[in-house]
Order: sequence, then C-alpha cells, then structure tokens
Amino acid sequence: MQKNVKAKPKVTGDDAGSVELSLASLDVEAAFTLCQDGGHGDAANETIEFDEFLIALGMCGCFKYSEGGMSIPQRVEAIIGEFLGKSSAEAALEASAPKAERYDPSGSGAPPAFIAEWKKMDLQYVKGFPTWEADVFAALAEAFGDLNAIFTYYAGDSPGMQQAELVDLALDNNLPTKKYTITMIIDLFEQVNKESGAGDADLELFEFLQFLVLLAFSRNAGAGVDELKTMLLGLRRSVKIEELTPVAAELQADEAVGAAIAAMQGVLEPAFTKAAGGVAMSERSFLQFLEGCKLVRSVIVTMPGGAEGHADLTWQDASAAFQLCGGGSGLSGETFGRALAVCGATKYRDVPGLSMEQRVTGFLENVAGRKDEHDFIGAGKHTSF
Repeated sequence: MQKNVKAKPKVTGDDAGSVELSLASLDVEAAFTLCQDGGHGDAANETIEFDEFLIALGMCGCFKYSEGGMSIPQRVEAIIGEFLGKSSAEAALEASAPKAERYDPSGSGAPPAFIAEWKKMDLQYVKGFPTWEADVFAALAEAFGDLNAIFTYYAGDSPGMQQAELVDLALDNNLPTKKYTITMIIDLFEQVNKESGAGDADLELFEFLQFLVLLAFSRNAGAGVDELKTMLLGLRRSVKIEELTPVAAELQADEAVGAAIAAMQGVLEPAFTKAAGGVAMSERSFLQFLEGCKLVRSVIVTMPGGAEGHADLTWQDASAAFQLCGGGSGLSGETFGRALAVCGATKYRDVPGLSMEQRVTGFLENVAGRKDEHDFIGAGKHTSF
C-alpha cells in the first residue's frame, strides 16, 4: 500500500511537503520472518507468538514511515496507533513534525499584565508563525499601556469591545484602506471572536490585541511586523504626547491664539461649567464633551484647491491635549481653552495656508456649533480665513 500524505510545515503558510508512505507485502513478509527468534525450531514458522507479533508490527512501522523523518520509536508508535484505530498516518506525521522554536517571554521584562494577555492569544494560524513571534511580542509590549487605554476608551463601561465600538475605532483612526475595507475589518472581528471560542459578541483585551496583529498581517502579509509597528504608532497616546508637546508650547506663546480663545469665552465658560460640573474637568468629561460636539472623528474634506484631505481628531490626540494642558490633573477654565486650542491645531494641521490662530478659531467655531469641518474649510472655495 502506498499513500502520499501532506506533512505539517514548521512555519505557518509554508508549503507542506508531500511524504510517501509505503508498506508493501514484501515488507510485511520480511517483518514476519525476521521477528521469529527460532525458539521453536524452524526459523520460518507459519505462525508467530505475541511478542514476535509486536516486533513484526514495529518493523512494519519502520518500513512504512521511513520517509517521514521520524525516529524509530515514533515510527513504532505510529503503526501501533494505526493498528488499534486510534490514530491516522496524517496525525502521526503531524505529531512527529519538528516544532519551530517558540519565543519565551519569561525574561523579557515586559509588564506582567501584558504577559498574562499574551499567553491567552492564539496566533498560530497567522502566516509566518512563529518566526516573527519575538518581534510582535516586543511591539505589543512597548505599546501595551497605550493599547490598554484606547481599548478602555472605546469599550466604555462594558468589559469588552462591541463590533460597533471597534468600527468607531477603525474609522476614527483610518485603519481601513482601499484594499482592506471596513467590511473586511468587520469580518475579521467576527473571525477573531469565533476562533477564541468565547461565544460572546465582543472582544476582550487579549482578543483586541490578537485582532490588531491579524489586521496588520492581513493588510500586508509580506511586511506584517513592520505594518503592525506602523499601525501601532498611530494608536499610541504616548507618541501623540511627544508630537504635540512643541505644538502646545507654540500655542501658549502665540498672542493671536490667546486672543482667539479670549474672544470665545462667552461660549467656553458655560460649556466648561456644564461639562465639569463645577469642579476641575476630568479627562473623561473632556472627551465626552468633544464627543458631544461630534469632533472626535475622522472626516474626509475637500481642501482648498479641490484636493481630498482629512480633518481628523482621534482619541489619542484629545487625550494627549488633556495631558499636556492639565499636567496630569483636571482642567481649569483656562487650561480647558488651551486644550481645545491643541485639538484645533491638530485637527486642521493638514489644511494648507492656515496659521495656528486660524486653526484654533475654526475649531472653536466647531465647538460652538456654528460650523462643521466642511463649513470651516469652505469646500475648497478659498485659501485664507
């Protein structure tokens, strides 16, 4: 009997080699003859004892699996499993396949909370696994604090992230591409949720991390790790804080910006009082205020000159503005205006021809409900404001 069986590759996505398994009648006859110890006289008896049968069966395993790269004990175990009907040739080859070296995070120094989430993740079906495992671990470990924060923000008061919340996160942060659409991202959400076996309709933190890895490798399998690192940069609040630190300093020193904020105090003071509840404004209250104004979002706009562009404000941007202007504590009425100025400078940074004062004024007009992003930019009708 001859059979071709696909061997399991060491690396996910690699071609599975074909192994020829063969056990000819001559092999069985040879095993039957060679297993006899001659203890009953003729060395070529027509019957064999049980112990001789076991030797013959083992020899058949050695013959059959000679091309499978298996050790002698593995070949014998495989043929016994087949004989008893407890295993198959495919299962035997898979069980004996050489295992690629796995990454051990025990000495990584990564946050224990992240290591606990990492151990729950199942990435064995991602192309190239586990050759990139150490690099993916390092990228996620470095960003874990930021990823935990953004997960908590979008999940809200629930312990998991619902599909609608993930869609908001994806759209707010431009995760879909022309080739990898939001519909495909929703399908990926369902896949991760199903494969985890949770049986619920949301993603836990470890599933969210797993989703990000799968998304990066799905968008660009040939550069999965680099794609993941690039994607994570856009999701990290700590990176935004570094980027916006000089912006906040520039706004603080700009007298025209200060005048623009002062001119809007009639709108900002009651808004602050209502949102803060008479005390220092917390980060949650600040973000909820911006959400109520429908300003934490990604908006495709027509730029001056007719080109398509973005007027985006992400959670990371708004949170970074709060941290920079509040110094890690709540916002006062004064620092509330400054935090809004940072948000405005960020939201309209890609619009050509705008000064800092114009960006801030436009955003404060958005806050007041007088203009949305399209009205402010003017659909490309002019280049100065």
